[in-house]
Amino acid sequence: SYSFCTLLHTATNMSTALTLLISAFAAANRFGSEGDKCAGGACCGMANYPVGNPTDGFNTFYAEFDVPGLPEKIDGITNFIYFNIFFDNGPPNGKMNQFVPQLMLGEPLDGSTGPPDYNPEWHNHSTWVFASQYFMEVHNETTNGTTSHAAAGDIYNCTKGEILFTEFKLDDSWTWTLTMGVKGDPSRVSVIKAEKPYMGLLENNPGKGAKAPRWSDDVFNHTHVNSCWELYGMRD
Repeated sequence: SYSFCTLLHTATNMSTALTLLISAFAAANRFGSEGDKCAGGACCGMANYPVGNPTDGFNTFYAEFDVPGLPEKIDGITNFIYFNIFFDNGPPNGKMNQFVPQLMLGEPLDGSTGPPDYNPEWHNHSTWVFASQYFMEVHNETTNGTTSHAAAGDIYNCTKGEILFTEFKLDDSWTWTLTMGVKGDPSRVSVIKAEKPYMGLLENNPGKGAKAPRWSDDVFNHTHVNSCWELYGMRD
């Protein structure tokens, strides 16, 4: 097993925490194979949870997993390992809406130009790195297509055996904090603050008949939660 994932979900209005211990990637046949080639990719633990409210308390979403060893060959590959939550689309021009801090290797989407456009950036990494990330897709009315955007926190290196944690928390001001870091090392913690859905990209153009979205909208009080390992370019 490369990774042993613990998903800890706590609700502030509950006296005890619900703990789901998941062996996320232990079974090799979860990755599949074709002849002598790996067909990489595995997701586990899909669940749905409400977010909550200021009166009764908000749910906190938290996970830990260990950093695996590096593959023997890293040429041409891109790996992502992550615990994420994502939301239903919301307004007409809102599409993918995903909180997805990631452990990364190869040439991943790992950065952002920041405001106002939040265009995604890709860089090459020959060792494991991680960063907090908010990935978004919005409908482009000019092209009638979908445009990808990303907000990204600081990138940090990490090594085999270190434990990474991911946490998503919503506060009473309806601001989400997305955090990923090395457990026990406060010097390596990557953070994003999301005050508005889609980082405000739909503030002036949410779609026909829609208002600018807010995290307090009912549609965002429902999350989809799981953990994934995405492997691209694996040949042996």
